[in-house]
Amino acid sequence: MNESTIAPGIYPDMTNEDYHSGPGISKTGLDWIAGPDSCPALFRAKYITREIEDKETDALAFGKAGHLAVFQPDQFGAEVAICPEINKRTNAGKAEYAEFYAGAAGKTIVTAADYEIVQRVADAVRREPTARNILAHGQAETSIFSTDDLTGELVKVRPDWFVEDVIADLKLMRSASPAHFERELYNRRYYVQAPFYMDVAGAELGRVINDFVFIVAEKEPPYLVELYFAKPEAIEAGRMEYRRNLDLYHQCKKTGTWPGYNGGIIQPVSLPYWALRNLETAIAD
Repeated sequence: MNESTIAPGIYPDMTNEDYHSGPGISKTGLDWIAGPDSCPALFRAKYITREIEDKETDALAFGKAGHLAVFQPDQFGAEVAICPEINKRTNAGKAEYAEFYAGAAGKTIVTAADYEIVQRVADAVRREPTARNILAHGQAETSIFSTDDLTGELVKVRPDWFVEDVIADLKLMRSASPAHFERELYNRRYYVQAPFYMDVAGAELGRVINDFVFIVAEKEPPYLVELYFAKPEAIEAGRMEYRRNLDLYHQCKKTGTWPGYNGGIIQPVSLPYWALRNLETAIAD
């Protein structure tokens, strides 16, 4: 990654493709560094040697379409293609799909059913009073690049929505309940995302940003929408975690060494707790 190709700054008109292919490390990159299901070696294969390619899964396409419907509805038609119902088991169906796919090149492809869902989700978000107020002003998908003071590394964020000193991020989920989102806050490292985004944006703007709002929208009727912010202890934990991840990334670049999961150390392993409990129950019976 040649980090001299882009200067720190705020780029409101940068495309999503240019942001993701450009230099610097994002929160997603930190996830690839951090584990527990990833490691620096996988980060290297993903972002440096490009051995791991991006795959446009149905879930990823749904997420992209949902974000466009909520934050950039005027661009939805130009960037999303709705796949008609085609029987791809027949020769005629295969030919029809090939023609559709060729015409949709470069677009995010969703089914007609998913199109209806993302439109309902977008309507639900816009009907939620607080979310509507946030989206009344601001900018979607602003790319922000900054130089980290401690490591000198180029870091980058691309908030879903940025208005004054508030960053808003959309999460499309099965459930928007507090209990479910608290689990996802940890499991998906959203508690890392919030301070990382606020710190990177604040550093480039020259002021402290303390407001990061999660807009959580359900993907099933009645398409409930809830808004959350991470408590100070979660923000502080996320800040310490991203600093640890960024330091590891910096050391890997300096040394040219990108370790695997355990760094060459022999580790003890056991059975998952549920397997142990099942075995204990079976023995007891």
